[in-house]
Amino acid sequence: IFRTNDNNELAFQSPQKIVELNQWAQISDIEVIKKLCQDVVHSSENAKQLDDYLSGKKPKLFGFFVGKALKKSGGKANPTVVNDVLKDILDGL
Repeated sequence: IFRTNDNNELAFQSPQKIVELNQWAQISDIEVIKKLCQDVVHSSENAKQLDDYLSGKKPKLFGFFVGKALKKSGGKANPTVVNDVLKDILDGL
């Protein structure tokens, strides 16, 4: 299934090795996700959204921050962990 002319080394690898070689693994390390979420929340690019969130537009903008964090991780961050971490960060502001 993975055998191609360009990448024969994947042909006989375990699924775990294929995931590792292609950097497809999900990020679930809470410390990595905390740093990622803090970067998103405190980014000057998202300052207006943070102000709006803090002024009461929480449900709509919480999803915005989740989306930004997932995008920043290249879609690799565990969404459940991202939700939990962002909730803690934003509730602490």
